Amino acid sequence: TIYITALIVDAVTIAPSAIRITELVALWIGALLLGHALQPWHALLSDNLNERLSNEVVIRVIRKANSFPDLEPFENKKFYDDLQTIYDESVYRPINFVLQTIGIGLASFSSLSFLVLLGTLAWWIPLLVLVSGIPALLVQQQLERDSFWWEQDKNEDRRMMMYARRVATTDEFAKEVRLYGLGDYFERRYTKSFNAMHGSMRALRNRKALVPIP
Repeated sequence: TIYITALIVDAVTIAPSAIRITELVALWIGALLLGHALQPWHALLSDNLNERLSNEVVIRVIRKANSFPDLEPFENKKFYDDLQTIYDESVYRPINFVLQTIGIGLASFSSLSFLVLLGTLAWWIPLLVLVSGIPALLVQQQLERDSFWWEQDKNEDRRMMMYARRVATTDEFAKEVRLYGLGDYFERRYTKSFNAMHGSMRALRNRKALVPIP
C-alpha cells in the first residue's frame, strides 16, 4: 500500500489524470480489502500451526523424559524448572518465532521501500532514520533479555503456585486438605509466590514503560 500511495501522489502532482488516479485508488482499496479478507485465513493457519508446533515440543519432552534410565533427573530442582519453562513456552514460543520471523521480513521490506522513497528527497535522510532508531533498538533488546532471564528465575515461584492451586482446588487432594486443615496453608503459599513473582514483573514492566530510550 505504501508503494501504491506513492504512485497516487505522483499521479496527482506530476501528471494529473482522472482515469489513472481512479485506477490507482481502486487498486489501493483492493489491496486493503484483500488484506482484511486474508486475516481470518491468517488466524486459521496460525492456530493450526501453533497447535502442531506445541504438540511436537511436548512429544519431544516426553520422549526425552522416557529416555532417562534412572530417577536422578527427576530429583533435580533445576530439571523441573527447565521442564516448566518448556511447557509454559511451548504454547506460544514456537509460533511466535515463526510469526516474528515473517513479520521482520515484511517490516524490512516495507521499511526498505520507505527508505528508498525518502532517499529520493535527500541521500542523508535514510541514514538519519536508521541511526535514530539504534538507541531504541538496543534498549528493547536489553529489556527482552531481562524479561527472558526473569522467566527463568521465577520458575520456582510459578511451580509453587501451580502446586498450591492444584492441591487446594482439585478432588485429588480434597479429603487430605480438609482432614489436616491445610487450606489456609496452601493459600498463604500461593499468595507468597504470587507476590514475589508479581512484584519483580511489575518492576520490569515499569522499566519498559519509563525507559523507552537510553
